[in-house]
Amino acid sequence: MPTPAHFTASAKKRIAAFSFDFFAATLLFLCVSAALETQGVDIGTFRNYVICHAAYHLLFLVARGGSTLGKALQNIAVASETGQPLALWQSVVRVAVRYLPLIAVTVAYVEWETVPAILGFAAKLVAGLVWLGELHLLQNSPGRQTIADRAARSVVVNLPPPHTHRAPAGPMYSATDVEFGVPPRRPPGDA
Repeated sequence: MPTPAHFTASAKKRIAAFSFDFFAATLLFLCVSAALETQGVDIGTFRNYVICHAAYHLLFLVARGGSTLGKALQNIAVASETGQPLALWQSVVRVAVRYLPLIAVTVAYVEWETVPAILGFAAKLVAGLVWLGELHLLQNSPGRQTIADRAARSVVVNLPPPHTHRAPAGPMYSATDVEFGVPPRRPPGDA
């Protein structure tokens, strides 16, 4: 009997999926930013960039059953630890744990005041540690669960391969097939 570790996606697949999603969300942000800039709206800040990435991941996790575009290309998806599809709260927690530290980094603070400067430094330190912790757990934990996965009680799994069975192009049987026997015939004298 296969263990749950048998179904978990490899770190290589997860990093490839995240890389594709990173570029897709960045392209989305650039397109939206350019479109809004023609209307006189400037959203070109790091905070909006991070929010765009978080929205991208949340939207796909909810709308596509735990699979972003990158995960779909790698044939992996996020599921609940129980094996059920990801619940809405799990998607929100997973995205929040991963992106709130980055949003906290963008909080404006006045650098010449001691307390806000210390808070700003602490926010940057926490964000860096969270992302380093994510990478460490992805490579070294038995179930490859990151901090976000553990908080959301989720796991990234390999999807089953697609079925290769195809329906036949024509009818599957006919009256003259040998497997159905000889068709009945009327006796020679009956009309």
